[in-house]
Amino acid sequence: MSVYLDEIKQLVELQKVDDERFISKRELENAPKEIDDLEQRFSQLESRRNHILDKLSHLHEQQKRLAEEISDDSVRLKKSQSKLMQVGNTREHQAVIRELDSMERSKKSRE
Repeated sequence: MSVYLDEIKQLVELQKVDDERFISKRELENAPKEIDDLEQRFSQLESRRNHILDKLSHLHEQQKRLAEEISDDSVRLKKSQSKLMQVGNTREHQAVIRELDSMERSKKSRE
């Protein structure tokens, strides 16, 4: 009877080893597909990252350009305000005020 128990124990152990071998073999067969899937996902994420970096670069350039335009507007506003003090007649005064209003609206829209 003891011999049979030993054989059964060995068969159980053999079955465990066979199950592990089967699982390992299936993992090895699936590995290339998993690698391909991961490479595709990586490629998509990298493409998305590059798109976001390009967009961010464009926004930084646009921000810099707008800051320069705002600075230029401020300089023009100051010049026009000093012109206002030197205006001799009503017509020139109204023209300078319209110019100032236009510049202020332009500056506010950029800000």
